[in-house]
Amino acid sequence: MKSHSRVTPSGDERPASRAGAVRLEGITKRFGGTVAVDRLSLDVTPGEFVCLLGPSGCGKTTTMRIIAGFVEPDAGGVFINGQDVSRRAIRIGATSGWSIRAMRCFPT
Repeated sequence: MKSHSRVTPSGDERPASRAGAVRLEGITKRFGGTVAVDRLSLDVTPGEFVCLLGPSGCGKTTTMRIIAGFVEPDAGGVFINGQDVSRRAIRIGATSGWSIRAMRCFPT
């Protein structure tokens, strides 16, 4: 396995071996002819607070459902604490908070 670096949201580089608590690598999900999530990669480090913001239909909920294990991605990998959980349902409630549509930021 080739060693490489990742850039954190603060702009710092760190080795891939210190990858985040939640890591998405090239996640893609299609519903029929509609691409809901297209090659999304994301690295969330332990203790980080992350929000997915965007207009209705841009893939936020689908991404969260993939992370939670409610929906299986068509391509890519989901890693939680370094463990590949891409193809099995998991429960995120014990380690993560998930708030859906708590406040409207975009017009519908």
